Amino acid sequence: MEDINEIIKEIVKITKGVKSVDDLYKGKYENLYKLVGEFEHKTPCGTRTGAKKELIKQLTGVDVSEYPSVASCETIIEAYVYISKDLDADIRKVVGRDPKVLAYDPKTINKKVDWLKSIGVKNIGKVVEREPKVLTYDPETMDIKVKYLKSIGVVKIGKVVEKEPEVLNYDPETMNKRVDYLKSIGVVKIGKVVEREPEVLNYDPETMNKRVDYLKSIGVVKIGKVVERNPDVLTYDPETMDIRVKYLKSIDIKDIGNVVEREPKVLTNSVKTTKSKVEFLFSKGYSVDGIERCPCALTRSLTEKIMPRIEFLESIGRDPTELSLGSILTPKDKKFSKLFAGNERAYGEFLEKWKAQRLAEYAAEAG
Repeated sequence: MEDINEIIKEIVKITKGVKSVDDLYKGKYENLYKLVGEFEHKTPCGTRTGAKKELIKQLTGVDVSEYPSVASCETIIEAYVYISKDLDADIRKVVGRDPKVLAYDPKTINKKVDWLKSIGVKNIGKVVEREPKVLTYDPETMDIKVKYLKSIGVVKIGKVVEKEPEVLNYDPETMNKRVDYLKSIGVVKIGKVVEREPEVLNYDPETMNKRVDYLKSIGVVKIGKVVERNPDVLTYDPETMDIRVKYLKSIDIKDIGNVVEREPKVLTNSVKTTKSKVEFLFSKGYSVDGIERCPCALTRSLTEKIMPRIEFLESIGRDPTELSLGSILTPKDKKFSKLFAGNERAYGEFLEKWKAQRLAEYAAEAG
């Protein structure tokens, strides 16, 4: 092949068909390495870097023309296969975030991968997509971070890393300052909070304090409990939260603080979403007091939970307004069915037909 572009195309075609980097090491693709030799021969000094960047673009779909340097053709191929096939990562996302990954030796990367598996990380590919640099972290240094996480009560280390790979790069001293702040606002279950929202270990205490001050201003007393239930609340914009709170006040919710303590997600649902639930419940005869006694009515799905359950009760001759919303919305499907229909199947059968009817109505409206 005289044309280097033809050589690149053939290399790309064969490389994308390789199933594992071990197959390369076992010599199953000698023809590929012959093409690599031709590639080297056809790209004299001064043209090879540009050709390798073109190879990367065709392999990954990422333009690295502005990137200062790239690895050898052989390393690019082996890294590509290991990351995209062995780790099952989206190579476009990975290279787009950090082109340097195609300079990593798979044998070296594999040591990091084995370490990640040892701490319970299962979906390595997704972790690498989110933070490619995790493949360069030193296991001994990462061990220090893991020991710290365990010391504050984190049990599901693997899950935490899958949610926020960068946690392995957080400074323990910095994390400790965040932990001290969380304790100061009444958070007891630090480990559980970190498992739910690992980034809390990197939040700015001053910014968190503004959120806490807002929560106090609307009557929230048990700040720690709110954070344990929904750590995200420490990232909410006070102005956005206030829009939700003003709506709740407009429908005459009296104890906003208590509602937020019991159901922090009321501060994240859009007013439009919350309003649709409130209007439906009002249309069925519920009072605002009934809703306030069961704040989960403001956060449960209208079409997946609230509507079908109330309509099921109506279908079996029960008046939903004679029942508390909590008894209707909190049990799991089978328990709900047995509680009100006497068996575990009735509600499931009703729900299946109800959903089919809704789909038919949507289709009719769309048509």
